[in-house]
Amino acid sequence: MSPFPTTRNLQPAAAKSAAAAGILYRGNPPALPKRQRVELRCQKCGSTDLKKVSLVYRDGLSQMKSRSRLVGLLFGAQGPGIITGTSVKSGILQSELSRSLNPPSKWSYTKLMGGFFVLTCAALFAYIVFASASAPPVSTLPVKLYVFLAPVVFVFFLALIWRRNNLIYPRQFADWDRSYLCQRCGTMSTHDP
Repeated sequence: MSPFPTTRNLQPAAAKSAAAAGILYRGNPPALPKRQRVELRCQKCGSTDLKKVSLVYRDGLSQMKSRSRLVGLLFGAQGPGIITGTSVKSGILQSELSRSLNPPSKWSYTKLMGGFFVLTCAALFAYIVFASASAPPVSTLPVKLYVFLAPVVFVFFLALIWRRNNLIYPRQFADWDRSYLCQRCGTMSTHDP
């Protein structure tokens, strides 16, 4: 027996219960869980060469910026001339694979409002044409029907877009984010993290 106390004897009872409660101390390495290696396998060919779909999608995107110049001679009725010009073009290039792996997208409220504005203008224009072509006692029934039905249809589509963006889209995006692409056979599979 050693005359010096060991570190086990110096730990108070509170420290032992703290380790049991999940509180970690620097000198307590056994309390740290060991990481287990998880190998994802393709469901079709069994390969472990899988790549996350979101990474394949981002790898297929590249930004492009180009600049070009034009110089030319012009011969016309007023004599020769020189033509010069420049153009700058920028954009995003996307590979076919990346395009096929696009993430799900939310539906646009702006497109709904723009569509209803265009529909309202077209209906108003059609009614004006109809009213000017008809005899003087013109029926206002089409206007009354539109004033009653258009808001109902608008609210229906608004609720449909809200449902899609808040209930369906998060599930679709989570499924897309958990998807992997096999680099050997090209099969897409979903794996939980």
